[in-house]
Amino acid sequence: MRWEIYVTGQMDSCDRYGLCGAYGICNINDSPPCGCLRGLESRFPEEWRRADWDNRCVRKVELDCAAGGDGFVKQSGVKVPDTRVKLV
Repeated sequence: MRWEIYVTGQMDSCDRYGLCGAYGICNINDSPPCGCLRGLESRFPEEWRRADWDNRCVRKVELDCAAGGDGFVKQSGVKVPDTRVKLV
């Protein structure tokens, strides 16, 4: 016999993996909870207003890797997905 996980307990809506789509960030203190990381915006704002956050966030301006251009931005106070266990 093998155990299969079919439901898990969540602490809040932001515990749902991928809720805010690619490059999105979830904040339980915001309404709606999903937003885009700094420098990005929703690809389809009308869908986001309807709480459909599956479509990714995209850059507001083209990436500029030249000297003095874009770089990494430190995010603090962020909970990352728990990837220790691979669910089959």
